[in-house]
Formats: sequence, C-alpha cells, structure tokens
Amino acid sequence: MERSSIVIVDEAVFASKGQRFANNIIDTIVYYLLIYLIGYLSGWLYAAFGYEGMYNYITGMGPFETTVFNLAIMTLYYLFMEGFMQKTVGKLITGTIVIMDDGIKPELGTIALRTLCRFIPFEAFSFFNDSARGWHDTITNTYVVDAKKYKEIIERKESFELIGTEQE
Repeated sequence: MERSSIVIVDEAVFASKGQRFANNIIDTIVYYLLIYLIGYLSGWLYAAFGYEGMYNYITGMGPFETTVFNLAIMTLYYLFMEGFMQKTVGKLITGTIVIMDDGIKPELGTIALRTLCRFIPFEAFSFFNDSARGWHDTITNTYVVDAKKYKEIIERKESFELIGTEQE
C-alpha cells in the first residue's frame, strides 16, 4: 500500500531533549502506576471475592517471571498508546506526538518494533548524541515532534496547495 507524504519532517518540529526527557519520566511513572494498580487489583479481587488466581500468580513470581511480566506491561502500554493515539501520557502532557519521517502516522508494526527497540541494552544512552533521537527512533524512521509546530507546518503546506485553486 502506497503512503503519501504529508510533510518532510525536519529539525524545526523535533521535540526538544527536555520534552523527550519529560516524556521518559512521566511514562516511567505511569508504568509503575500500572504495575501498582495490577497488584492492587489482584489483592482486591482476592480480599473481596476470594479469587486467588491472579493474586497467587503475582505474589509467586520469581525474578524471571517478574521481568517478563514487567516487560509485557510496558510493551502493551506503548503499543496501545502510540499505536492508536500517536502519543503516550508523557507525550500528551508535553504536547508531542510520534510520526514517521514522511509525517504519516506510524503503523502498528512500526510501533511494535519501536517498542521492542526500547529494550536494547543501553538504549537510554542513545540520547546523548546531538539530536534528541534515540535508537528506537532511528531504527524505525520515526520522530517525536512538537505537535503544535507540526500542526502549523501542515496548515502552511495546505494553504500553499490552495493557491491558484478555485474556492467556493
């Protein structure tokens, strides 16, 4: 399926390192809140209804199972948020979105790869380069951009395209 470019993304719309750092902090807090809520829910189900399954599973997890469980929660968080809304809670608060290098919304497969790239060891250190892009951005040809600046560029492009066309 051919995708038409909305706009070529350039540095004028990139999210700043500060925005990216804030996204990371906020999303980490949301991730830990999700883990806490799942634990709380399992305890509540056990106390209120005697449902032991989820509670016993969570309290009986070893280190490997805990790691897999935590990675699964993080994966589902990023897949759902970025896959359907182009933003996580952090991006929502900082006014940023994730787009492809041609300005199009990333497909779910791209978001899945982007999410898996976050688990590359030392991936967090990839932000210490000159640009505010990590390996999960560069590997998938995605960008996190300032949504307001991006919208302005789209509107400007659309207004230029209207020049010379008949208006009703």
